[in-house]
Amino acid sequence: MNVSWVAPWHESVGAPATRVLALLSSLAPTSVAEWCLGCVLIALGTWTGVAAAWAARGGAASAARSLGLLTGAGAVCAAIFYAIWGANYARPPLADVLGLEDTADDDALVLLAGAFVERTNRAYVEAFGSGDLGVVAPVAERVDEAVDEGLASAVASLGLPGHMGRSHGPHKELRFAGGVVARLGISGFFFPFTGEANVVPGSPPAFRTHVIAHEKAHQRGLASEDEANFLGFVACISSPDPRVRYAGWWFAQRTVLTAISSTRRGEVSALVQVRERGVQRDVDANRRFWAAYQGSASELGHAVNDAYLRLHRVKGGARSYGLSVRLIASWYNESVVRSDR
Repeated sequence: MNVSWVAPWHESVGAPATRVLALLSSLAPTSVAEWCLGCVLIALGTWTGVAAAWAARGGAASAARSLGLLTGAGAVCAAIFYAIWGANYARPPLADVLGLEDTADDDALVLLAGAFVERTNRAYVEAFGSGDLGVVAPVAERVDEAVDEGLASAVASLGLPGHMGRSHGPHKELRFAGGVVARLGISGFFFPFTGEANVVPGSPPAFRTHVIAHEKAHQRGLASEDEANFLGFVACISSPDPRVRYAGWWFAQRTVLTAISSTRRGEVSALVQVRERGVQRDVDANRRFWAAYQGSASELGHAVNDAYLRLHRVKGGARSYGLSVRLIASWYNESVVRSDR
């Protein structure tokens, strides 16, 4: 499939539209996406009642008319979605754009995990002055500005289009639907119709900071989850704020350790023991937070998300989140290790 039109279309139409929507919605103190989704649910409920009444009075013809109205509305929404953002699913893989080769086997990932655990420990001490604060590490002050500065640096260092480094305003925390979204196993989402990066509140700051960067990466036009994870990571470790840098390394070491946890349990166990106590405290807090939301709803959310991603030809579906380890490893070995030699 020829996808050469996607980047020019996004840069000339989609990216400016998304940024304008994001800046406009940033004027609202709460998530506009949250209100939009609420209105959609109300509208669907109302439509169901009206359609049932029409069908009862007019039979099959009325039912078909009401279904046609719903289909038409859905088609209009889909057209807007793909015009302003959805076409990004047809972009060439970021690994190809950056010229990164996947050379990470388990042995290489074990070495990488060791390096990342050490980097995370160092970042924790740099951010908080000791190896254990005694409490969960606090979030960075002015976290949006710090993440945006990191994104601008990451975009420049990776050679990505300049528009991706521009600020799109602050993220939005879900005030009303946060608990429902968390029960679906979702930590955040980007809403193209308002341009907002939405995040579930309450999760430990180290985790939530990377989620903010992840959703802001979606804002910039990266549709695949592994690519958003990757850009979010590079943005965090490129930030001038040490707390944001810590969040980036914290995400990376967990991602790599998870990737090898089933095949290299001994090495993983040994590396976990090397973590600073404060780092492990943040890992434990995050595990407890999400364990409280596990259940049938999270399984449903995973299944729906997986189906959505596969519909848009995202390799691995919901597994694509974890595939970011390949991008991170390739970039780190190519850009960081080589430059240190």
